[in-house]
Amino acid sequence: MLRNVLRTAIRSALVALLAVLSPAAVRASDTWVNTGPDGGVVSCIATSPSDASRVYAGIADGGIYRSADGGATWSAASTGLGNFDVLSLAVSPSDSQRVVAGTAAGGYLSVDGGSTWSSIATLPGPTISDIVFDPTSAQIAYAAGADGTLAKSTDGGATWTAIGANVVGKKPLTLAIDPSHTATVYVGTLDDGVYKSTDGGGSFTAQNSGLSNLHVSALVVDPTTTSTVYAGTINGGPFKSTDGGASWSSFAFGVFGTDVAALAADSAGTIYLANRSGTYETALGGLTWTALRFGATFVNALAVGPGSPGRLFVGFGQLPFAGGNVFYADGDRSVFSLGTGIHGVPIFSLAVDPFTPARLLAIGGGGATYLSEDSGLTWPQINGPEALPVSAAFDPDEAGIVYEGGATGVNKSTDGGDTWAAAGNELPSAVVRPVLPVPATTGIVLAGTAVGVYRTTNGGGNWQATTGGPAGIVWSLSAGTSGRLWAGADDGVYRSTDQGASWSRSGNLSGPVRALLDSSVAGRIFAGTDTGLFTSSDGGATWTPAAGGLPGGLAIHALIDDPARGAVFVGAFPGVYATVDGGSTWSAFGTGLTNPYIQTLAISSGDVLLAGAQAGSVFRVAPTAPLVERGGVDRAAPPQNGTHDIPPRP
Repeated sequence: MLRNVLRTAIRSALVALLAVLSPAAVRASDTWVNTGPDGGVVSCIATSPSDASRVYAGIADGGIYRSADGGATWSAASTGLGNFDVLSLAVSPSDSQRVVAGTAAGGYLSVDGGSTWSSIATLPGPTISDIVFDPTSAQIAYAAGADGTLAKSTDGGATWTAIGANVVGKKPLTLAIDPSHTATVYVGTLDDGVYKSTDGGGSFTAQNSGLSNLHVSALVVDPTTTSTVYAGTINGGPFKSTDGGASWSSFAFGVFGTDVAALAADSAGTIYLANRSGTYETALGGLTWTALRFGATFVNALAVGPGSPGRLFVGFGQLPFAGGNVFYADGDRSVFSLGTGIHGVPIFSLAVDPFTPARLLAIGGGGATYLSEDSGLTWPQINGPEALPVSAAFDPDEAGIVYEGGATGVNKSTDGGDTWAAAGNELPSAVVRPVLPVPATTGIVLAGTAVGVYRTTNGGGNWQATTGGPAGIVWSLSAGTSGRLWAGADDGVYRSTDQGASWSRSGNLSGPVRALLDSSVAGRIFAGTDTGLFTSSDGGATWTPAAGGLPGGLAIHALIDDPARGAVFVGAFPGVYATVDGGSTWSAFGTGLTNPYIQTLAISSGDVLLAGAQAGSVFRVAPTAPLVERGGVDRAAPPQNGTHDIPPRP
C-alpha cells in the first residue's frame, strides 16, 4: 500500500517537474487580442431610435460592430452569427438592445445589444438585404431579400411570415415606411421598380409611372412631408415622387454618377444620398443635391440617429479598390469624424523580418500595406508599391530584402519596406499570389502565378517559367527540410529539389491546396485544402486526412511551425488549432477570435503568435509565461512566416 502511494507521488512530482521544464504549453485558454488595423468595408449601419449613443454596423465578411458612444469607438459583437457577411441591420424603436441582422445566409436576432445572436428559423433568406422596424411599434418589422424574401414580423423580429406574393418574384431589395401612416410600406425591387402597400403588407401594387429605371436599390420617405418619396437606382440615378409614389421624376442634378447605394433622411427633412463618388445632401430647399466633402468614396451605408437633426453616419469601402470605415457628423455636416475600433480589414499575408523579428508587414484589402515595428501591437499604414497587393515575404538570408506580390507582379524593397521598385520583368500578366525567397541562396525567388511557378535567380531582375510544375493557379509556396520546396496548386501538391527550377507532382492529393508546411516540429508534411488537413510521412508520396480533434471538412488556409511551443498551428475557416504531438491530436487554440476566419499566421519576436483574418484585421497572442529551456536557459523563438492562402476576391 505504502509502495503504491509513493509510486503515485513520485509520478505526480515528475509530471509537475516536466511541465515546468518543458517548452511553453499550448493552452486553449490563451486569449486573442485584436490589434488592428482599423477599417473594414461597411455594408450597413443602424441607429437606435431610443438611444442616440447606440449604433450598429455590419461589415462585409467581418460581422457586426457596435458603439455605445455614438460611433466614436466600436467593438466586435458577432457571437452566435453563422454568417459574417452582414447586409442589413435594424434596431427596435423602443429597445436599443433588440436588433435584427440580415446576412447572406438568413436573419439573426439579438436581445442583448449584440452580445449574442440567434438564428431566425422563419427568416432563412438566403440573403436578407434590408430590414426596417415600424417606427411606432416595437413589434412590427419587415424584411426583404433579392433571392425572393419579403416577410413581416409581429413579435419584434422573433418570427416571420411571408407577404407580397406578387412582389417576391421581382427580387425585393430595399424597404421604406411612411412614418405618419406606418401601414404604408414601400418595396424597391431589382427587376420591377417600386411596389406600395397601404395595409401593412397585405397587398402591394406597382408604382412605376415615370420611373425610367426599374432597378431600385434604395428608398426613403421625407419625414416632414411624407407624400414625398425618394428612390435610388443601381444605374439610373435618383428619382423623386411628391404624390406617394404615384408618379416619379428624375432628381439627379448635382450627383456625380448614376449609382445609388443608400438614402437616408434626418428629422429636418434633409435627404442624404450615397454612391461610389461620395455622399450628397439635398440643398436649396430640396431642389438639388450638393456633395458633402470629407474624403469617403465607395459609400454603401447611411443612417441618422435620433435628435434634431440627429447624427449622420456614413459607412464606406469596396474591395479591392478601397478600404472602409464609419464617419459621423453633427449639426450642419461640415465636420466629419472617423470612429476607431472597427477591425474588419481583410489580411491576406503576414511577413516577419528575420533580422528584426519585431518588424512585420501585413498585406490588407483595399490596396493597403501595413508595417508594425512592435510585434503587431500597432499597424500604421505605409505607401506600398502595389495598388492591389496580395502577399509579402522577407528574404531569410539578406537583411532588408522583402518582396511583395500582387496584381501587377512582384515588387522589391532593399530597405525593409520603406521604398520599393518593380521586380517583375518577364512575369506573365497574372496575379502573383505567394512569393518565396529560397533559403540559403542569393537572389533565387519563386512567384506563384495563375499559370504556374516562375523563378528568378537575380533577385527579380528577370523571371523564367519553371518546368514540370502546375499549369494553373499556385496558392502556396513553402520551403522545407533538406532543400525541399513545395507548391500548392489548384490540382494538388508539387515538390522541387533543385531550388525551384523543376517540379514533380507529389502524391495524388486533390486541390486547391491553400497551405503547405514541411514541419521540423512534427517531422512530417502538412497540406491544407478546402475540405480539410492532410499529412504525409513519406516525403509527399502519399497523403492521409488528419484526425484527432479537427472538425470534419474544415477549410485550411494557413500552417506554421512554433518550435518554442513545440507546436504546429493551423489557421482555418473557422478557427485556430494546434498540435503538440506531431499532428496525432489537435485542439482549438485560444479564446477571443471575434472573427474566426483565419487566412494567414506568423510568429514574431518573443514567440508572439499573430493571425490575419478574412475581414477581421490581426489577432495577437503573447506567451503568458517566459519560454524556458530545460536547465533554466531563456529561449527566444525564431521568427516564423506561415504559408497562407490568398482568397480569390482580389
